[in-house]
Amino acid sequence: MDIEWATLSKVIEVAGFDAVAEARIGPSFFLDPDNAEVFGWMHEHWTDHGVTPGPDAFKHEFPGFALINTPEPLAYYLDELRDQRQYALVNEMLDNIKEPLKRGDSGIAIKILNSSLESIHTEVSDLRDENLPESNAPRMEHYRELTTMTGLLGVPTGFTTMDLATNGLQKEQLITLVGLQKTYKSMLLMCMNIAAHEAGSRTLFASFEMSTVEQAARHDALRAGISLTRLQSGKLTQMEWTKLRRMMHHIEDMQPLMLIHDPAATTTVSAIAAKIAQYKPDVAFIDGTYLMDSEVPGVEQNSPQALTSITRSLKRLAQRVRIPIVQTTQALTWKSRKGLTLDSIGYSSSFAQDSDVIFGVEDIKDSDDREILLRIIAARNCPRQDVRLALDWEHGIITETEGITFDADDMDDE
Repeated sequence: MDIEWATLSKVIEVAGFDAVAEARIGPSFFLDPDNAEVFGWMHEHWTDHGVTPGPDAFKHEFPGFALINTPEPLAYYLDELRDQRQYALVNEMLDNIKEPLKRGDSGIAIKILNSSLESIHTEVSDLRDENLPESNAPRMEHYRELTTMTGLLGVPTGFTTMDLATNGLQKEQLITLVGLQKTYKSMLLMCMNIAAHEAGSRTLFASFEMSTVEQAARHDALRAGISLTRLQSGKLTQMEWTKLRRMMHHIEDMQPLMLIHDPAATTTVSAIAAKIAQYKPDVAFIDGTYLMDSEVPGVEQNSPQALTSITRSLKRLAQRVRIPIVQTTQALTWKSRKGLTLDSIGYSSSFAQDSDVIFGVEDIKDSDDREILLRIIAARNCPRQDVRLALDWEHGIITETEGITFDADDMDDE
């Protein structure tokens, strides 16, 4: 069966070009030039007149063509056409990597694969629609269930004040943790990772700044409540050895906690998506998004355009796989002299535009003790909030000391 011609015939039969447009079917889905021409005419007719062309208009425009019988529903033909397009894109991707592989350039081949896979996901994915009046009953049931909840709606961050404000890290959200260099962003991200895992979530932690050995040591010290310095130097006390053994025994039968390191800092969003598909985490953490590679051809790496494509793709990825993705990035010193704001975020404004929640971390300079300030700088659905955290490196403990809640009218709209 010619799935292209069958689809076109079915669309005319049921006057279904609206469904074709909603499915984002385009000329590239038609490999046969004649079919592509007919599709182009149908699209123009639908655009000009607001309706699908009927059999009479078709016969007048293409007297030499004959429509065929199509017994299946339109959705079947659209799915088959989408599968054909996906197959063609995969073949095109494989053809494009032949030359780089012949030259032994596996790096270029991998980048082509990553970029092509992201394009495939984008081009052939379905949109999600909901008719609100028709979904009143399930929505009401969902809201009733929320009244009986005793925990968070999302995954805990490990910081009670922030969890109360955000209701946890929620599905499809892109969350950003921003701060100046050496302000404990990686440490706080690992704390969130531990809290999520402790709550029963499968987690994935990808770092471009720490090896898996360093990540594991930081995890072990924080989770066991021992000194990271003594752990890394082999000078743990007897009590610390006991805590370390207890912690490792505690996590033996828990969900996976995957650590990923890219020493070449060439990871793309598609590579992260592949790891998510492989390990199926409930939440993903990315330490150092600004060091990732863009998959947009011809765009200079680490440029604002490259970073914009990365953050947009991460947001789409979070929505597609329906998990929260938490990332870190850097603030610029000259933009943070009066404290962290949305403008402090370095390199690209897309971090602020694409994130659902933006946490900021900064030193408290007038504090005698080792303290930092964790802040909600901006969020779509929760109030701004500050909390002071006391850092006890000797015992690997982070403690909340006090929280400050802002008035509702201080909230950012976006």
